[in-house]
Amino acid sequence: MNRLGVIGLSWRHSSPTELARFGLQEEDRAGWMRDISEAEGLQEVLFLNTCSRVEMYFHMQDEVQYDDLRRRVFERLTSRAPAPGEAERTLRAWNGEGAAEHMLMVVTGLDSAQLGETEILGQFRAALTLSQGQGLGNGTLGLIAEEALKVARRVRQRTGIDAGKTSLAEIALKWVREQYKEEQLPVALVGVSPMTERCAEGLAAQDIPIVWVNRTAAKAATALETSGAKGQVMDLASFIERSPVVSSVVLATGSMEPVLKGEALQRLALQNSSGGHQLPILVDLAVPPDVDPDEASAAGLRRVGMDEILAMAQHSSRAKSECAVEARVAIDDALEKIRDICGVGAISRMARAVQAHYSEKAASSFAQLCRKDLHGLSPEHQERLIRWTQQLAKQMAHLPTSGLRQVIRDQGQGALDSFLAHAHPDLVRNIREALQEETVEPSPITSQSHGDLA
Repeated sequence: MNRLGVIGLSWRHSSPTELARFGLQEEDRAGWMRDISEAEGLQEVLFLNTCSRVEMYFHMQDEVQYDDLRRRVFERLTSRAPAPGEAERTLRAWNGEGAAEHMLMVVTGLDSAQLGETEILGQFRAALTLSQGQGLGNGTLGLIAEEALKVARRVRQRTGIDAGKTSLAEIALKWVREQYKEEQLPVALVGVSPMTERCAEGLAAQDIPIVWVNRTAAKAATALETSGAKGQVMDLASFIERSPVVSSVVLATGSMEPVLKGEALQRLALQNSSGGHQLPILVDLAVPPDVDPDEASAAGLRRVGMDEILAMAQHSSRAKSECAVEARVAIDDALEKIRDICGVGAISRMARAVQAHYSEKAASSFAQLCRKDLHGLSPEHQERLIRWTQQLAKQMAHLPTSGLRQVIRDQGQGALDSFLAHAHPDLVRNIREALQEETVEPSPITSQSHGDLA
């Protein structure tokens, strides 16, 4: 695991404009990954490019010495050499177990501006598929990525973290729906992407008509049929020349330049105003933006960009703190499995033995309490309370076991011996038995995060 790494930037420390500087067009990503893999001695590479993050996940070849790649990644993404310290200030980096943990946080939606964000699961899966198709995601990195996807699905099924408005597209529709209440006019969707597809599903659920616009109308027609929404399709050139009257325009293309510019925006505004309608609102989900903010303002059009959408996402995420705690426990469990994948399972088995010990003790103590003081409870209620007690004990044991794992990794076998010298005899026996299980000889672990140093 010590050869695993992540380098990139996200909404946490960078604006949408900054993210756009480091993004790659979809058709350029495969070649970029092949080039950097060969140049830097990377056995595996996965490139994740979304509206809120640009990150490279990688696994180094065994014979390559680990190095901080931020300056080279900066140059390869921006086509210019960074100034001294610029790459380290701009790009975050994780390696070893810290990189695996970061991947899990990203894929489960715990590192998203909107806690439990739904799009990230499909975006990460697409990035992994592209990597594997290039022969760059079929080893350790690929195994960890597959495990992260499994964990993300389990977290969503068990915790409810994706309940409510967890999609950035769904949050963006807030402005669209409010505008539609004022003007019962169709909504234009520009571009066929996961964002516009989710918007179409949300609009279809409320029977709001759409005009789907794309460079090729045939692709928009297929997307319209799949979404179940009602409306029409237009090619982008026609929409620019003679846009219909609409209440809102939602844009999410992969273009590196604005797709609606000054004259087109002026015509869009004139089309509505000449018919006595309110001016449409522009909801720009693209990074880089599909509409220049200054040109929208010059046309008298209100533009909502990713800055506003991400700010609203952060506000609504605060209400999901309980789900986040449960998801965090699931991530800790997944890290144990990843250590096994990477051949460092002995410490993980020790931690599981500690958790099992306290879980069994809690169940035993509660069973005794039931016999003495709670014998009036039905067997069904007793069983439910026992299971709840076991789960509570497991959650409470997470912090001390996580700390013990790190101490053992940092200080070695002597730290475990000191712990066992003061532990309950039953716990000592369980740990000794766990450590004696047959396992692959563990390899050294390096778990560092350079991200907070920048």
